[in-house]
This record gives sequence, structure tokens and C-alpha cells, in this order.
Amino acid sequence: MDLLFRKKKKTTIVFAVLLTKQNWDIGEQITGKILFRKNQTVKHNGIKARFVGRETFTQASRDKDKIVFDTECVSVAEKGKTVEGDTVLPFTFTIPEGLPPSVNIPGVGIIKYEVTARLLLKTGDITSDIEVYIHKPIPSSLPLTFNDKKDWGLLTKESLLLRCIPDKIMYLPGNTMELEMTVDNRTKKDVSRILVGIERTIKCGKQKDSTSITQIEIPRGVLPLDPSTK
Repeated sequence: MDLLFRKKKKTTIVFAVLLTKQNWDIGEQITGKILFRKNQTVKHNGIKARFVGRETFTQASRDKDKIVFDTECVSVAEKGKTVEGDTVLPFTFTIPEGLPPSVNIPGVGIIKYEVTARLLLKTGDITSDIEVYIHKPIPSSLPLTFNDKKDWGLLTKESLLLRCIPDKIMYLPGNTMELEMTVDNRTKKDVSRILVGIERTIKCGKQKDSTSITQIEIPRGVLPLDPSTK
């Protein structure tokens, strides 16, 4: 009598976090799925997900790390068996108001956010993570800012109101920034110069460092702005 011995099939697993997009506004809900692909039934002790943000700043040639946000681990699937094929598990995380946006300034500091998923197995856990970029939403409108330069003798008990809205919230090196500017001249003086610039402000604890990145002057052809110009 012939005996047929069948070799046990090696388990192959693909485990990955998939997002609908990578750039998210503060206040939005991060939505995505966890793909769990296997070539046979797999026993596991559960699947967990986590949304976490870390801050790393360089101080006196030393890196200082801390957690800026953490959902802790959220259970996406309970302990059990999952059959052969693709299993897709949806998840959501809410980005709370007041969360600092993503930052990456070489030599200065990083604020980085990630969604991490973990497949708990008896033989050892499998993890997958993906970075998400958090930024402030583009405002539909901005309040007019008050600018009073009494020490220059330019404005006395009057106000020059400026509003400047960028065309988008996130720029990469080499991008062009377009601004929509509104000027409300409530003074008795002509406005002869307007300078627009980008300033980088870094706050770490009680320390604050501001640096002017670039500055340009509004073309003289649109100036001066007469009193009561809006």
C-alpha cells in the first residue's frame, strides 16, 4: 500500500495599512483600511491600530523626543481564525482641534504622525505603518488684522486693516505661492509701501525663534492707496 505524505504549506501573509489620502486637515477623520492577505487560514490574537504623533527637536546637539498625540491601541479585529484570501478591515481616527501640524525642518525639529497596525501572532507580531501629513485647513475667510504704528507717527487713533489669504495650505520647495490681499485704509494718510513676506516661527518650550525667509514689495503701480480706500 502506497502512503502519500503531503508537506504542510508555508503561510504567506501580506499586512498593510491603506489610506484614502495622505494629507489631512485638522478636525477631519482619517479613514483607511487594513489589508490582511494570506494563502491559508491563519490563527491570530487580534488586530490593533493606533494613530500617534511624535515631536523631535534638536537642543544643544541633543534630540528631545516626546509624544504629542496618541489614541492608544484600538481593536480592529478580535482573536480568532481568518480564512484564506483577502480580509479588509476599515478604521477611522479623528484629528482633534488644536493638534500641531506636521513639521520637518532639517537641523531644527520634526513633528511626525503615523497610523500603525499590528497583527498579533503566536510566532511574533507583524506591523505596518504609514505616515500622514496633518495641516491646518485653508480658511474660507480671515479676520482683518489690526496694525497700529503710533511710534512712527503714521497712524494716530486710526487703523490700517490687512487681510492676506494663500491659495493653498501646504507648499513644497520650488512651489509658487499666490496670495489674495485686501487692504482697508482707514487712516488719513496715503499708503505708499506694502511689504509681503514669509516668516518662520519655531516655539520650543518657552523659547521662540522667528526668522524672515523671504520678503517682496507690492508693485508701486498699485500704490499709493488713498485714505478711505477699501
